Amino acid sequence: MSKPRVTTAEQDRMLAEWFESLRALGTVQSKARELGISVSALYDAVARGRGQPTAGERFKLRDFVPRESPHSESIGLTKEVA
Repeated sequence: MSKPRVTTAEQDRMLAEWFESLRALGTVQSKARELGISVSALYDAVARGRGQPTAGERFKLRDFVPRESPHSESIGLTKEVA
């Protein structure tokens, strides 16, 4: 079960813009402290703002293996019935 989101969609977009100019504005830790959130929550907000998967989403998808693949279905269709 994942934790509830701590930032809004608008904050996510703003954080993504901020992240692009990170060197000019400060460090990740100071921005997280300023917002009162964890560094990992900040990274997730930036990922959402960029339209990329968050750490939790990447973790959940890492071990995903489909039960049936198009390849296995095509194998069944090509077998001849005796």
